[in-house]
Amino acid sequence: MLEELERLREVVGEEHGQVLAGLETAVRAHLAAAEERNERLRVLEEQAEESTRMAGSLEETRRRLESAEVGLHERDSLVGAQAGEIAGLKESLAATLEAYRKTTRAQVPSAAELIVGSSVEEIDASLERAQGVLAKVETELRERLATEKIPVGAPGRTGPDLSQMSPAEKIRYGLGARG
Repeated sequence: MLEELERLREVVGEEHGQVLAGLETAVRAHLAAAEERNERLRVLEEQAEESTRMAGSLEETRRRLESAEVGLHERDSLVGAQAGEIAGLKESLAATLEAYRKTTRAQVPSAAELIVGSSVEEIDASLERAQGVLAKVETELRERLATEKIPVGAPGRTGPDLSQMSPAEKIRYGLGARG
């Protein structure tokens, strides 16, 4: 368009040159405005494309989030089920330990109160300690019995304590001894 204005200027000459200069300025302003609009349109198109990409990305993100939520709910359900199983196993373990503790106490009834513990290892350790205590007591008793002299046979009979008897009881005792 500017080239056409240049040709027109050559044809028209100087007298209409000012009019052509005004037209040229108007055309240049119009072209600049058109270029500005084109640039704004290009920017808007880029923004629209970016928005479309972001919308697609947002939709993909929503799908992934929903999938993650489903997975999270499944894991929560699994964790709940496993927590129930763990509670059941703990109860079973406690019952088994109590039965083992009772069985172990039955092995050493004279020291049953020494058998304690909240695990098999602790119960076994307390059984060993109880057996050690019993062995020590047995050894001490055997040593004490070996050093003490106990006479063989029954002790000799002694008569009743006469100081505690009434006079009538003493007479009866005396008559009973004679006859």
